[in-house]
Amino acid sequence: MVLGMMLLSLLSASASERKARPVLPIDGEFDSADRHDFKWRVEVFPPALTFQQRMVLRIEARVSTKSLMRASETRDLHFLAKIADAAGHWYPEESYVNLPVAPQIDRDAEVIFTTAFFLRPGKYTAAVACFDRITGQWNLVHKAVDVVPLKVDPLPQLDRGLPAVEVIQEPPTSADMSRMLPSVEQALWPVVGQGKELPLAGPPVQVDIVLNFAGTLDASLTRPAAGGRRRENQARLLQIGSVLSRLQPSRGCARVSGLDIAAMKVLFDRSDAEQVEWPKMALSLKRGDEDTIEATALANSAGTATFFRNYLMRLRSDSGECHGSGAPLRRAVIVVSSSLEFPHAAAVKGLPPEEECDCRFYYLRTIETPVQMPRRGSVFVSRSAETAAGPPPGVLEPSPFDDVDRVLMPFKARRYEVRNPLQLRNALAEVMNDIGRAENR
Repeated sequence: MVLGMMLLSLLSASASERKARPVLPIDGEFDSADRHDFKWRVEVFPPALTFQQRMVLRIEARVSTKSLMRASETRDLHFLAKIADAAGHWYPEESYVNLPVAPQIDRDAEVIFTTAFFLRPGKYTAAVACFDRITGQWNLVHKAVDVVPLKVDPLPQLDRGLPAVEVIQEPPTSADMSRMLPSVEQALWPVVGQGKELPLAGPPVQVDIVLNFAGTLDASLTRPAAGGRRRENQARLLQIGSVLSRLQPSRGCARVSGLDIAAMKVLFDRSDAEQVEWPKMALSLKRGDEDTIEATALANSAGTATFFRNYLMRLRSDSGECHGSGAPLRRAVIVVSSSLEFPHAAAVKGLPPEEECDCRFYYLRTIETPVQMPRRGSVFVSRSAETAAGPPPGVLEPSPFDDVDRVLMPFKARRYEVRNPLQLRNALAEVMNDIGRAENR
């Protein structure tokens, strides 16, 4: 099955590595009836809300190489997916991949085409086609899609400024979805585009968004998280950060910072929220060395809590980036992090309470999805091993200890648990309402 796995990696290649879209004989056939010249299976998954607060539609087409080889030893497959509106008009946005199939390919493998679209609420038709340039055979299937608005939406304005249809150029592969992530909403979706600003009325305010990208599992800061878990956490934070960065005070400003609390690193510091380019930020973080924690950080691990607290103190006292507000500034600090246990020597309990100020702190604690870890002699633990009695060996559960929360206690932070995108949406609505209140707390 090695060659079959190679097919999967080819299909997840970056957009820059994919071939340019050629003119195909089937380009004018998308209004035709469904057609099946060779055996395949197409699945259009139910739309789901992502942490970026956008509805995603994932599509997967699978073609058996055994069935392909019956007609020709060589195939040149062109996969194409398009979306039409309720009136049947096709949007210009489309997803395309070319995948040649060589004679030496494993006959028990599958050619898998995975694509995804961001859609606004509405009724659509999704069409998937596969054309073989060698034999002229082609398949076409249509699926009705209904993206239903949230029944109770605390922030309907989040959709403002977004296109009806947007292609996700590098969606998570089928392997990503099956071996690590239990639901589409938790997947490694890239940050694509953003809607309009979210106005914050009320008194002048400086909003600081702090994202904690730390990725360790134990209190000694010596065991880094597995690559899949680390990528999932990073992708989740980038999506959440892209939404929070849309906060725009009518008087004041919003800034974004990134920390690795475990390594005591400031990754980026008080960047103007309007100027952050999230796709570039994702690439920058991806290039960083995530597998190691510097020896200097380990040697000074007792200062972990102090590092985090001192950074928060700087935020609450710094107003240098907000100009022209014309009045004293309220401070609002929004910390987004998963639970993290500091080294025992960090002396979290010894932190003194804070002096009074017109400051509001919020803690959005992301609850991590249990992730299956590799076992010796196999690639990943089978998901079917999970039972009602509890997770199987090798499954990581979120730590019940959270020293991030303990550091924030003297700041009287309001805490929100974020297990899924809808909880994030509700938490953001409450935070916006609280920041906009005129009275001090």
